[in-house]
Amino acid sequence: MSLPKQEQEYGEQSHTTDIVVPLTGLRRDALALVGGKGANLGELTGAGPPVPPGFCITTVAYERNLKNNEKYDT
Repeated sequence: MSLPKQEQEYGEQSHTTDIVVPLTGLRRDALALVGGKGANLGELTGAGPPVPPGFCITTVAYERNLKNNEKYDT
């Protein structure tokens, strides 16, 4: 099975599944994978200020959700 381009680029780097990435695995170069807010929160976790533990849902998951729900559009 071939992974979408975003998963190929960031999968090993951020220790992602195809839908969830911990904030500790993100940096600013993950913008395409998790969006700006997620990438910035990941960058903050590596910089030292207190950031609550968390995760991001990837753009791959978002796109899959949209595709799966197209059949319900009216």
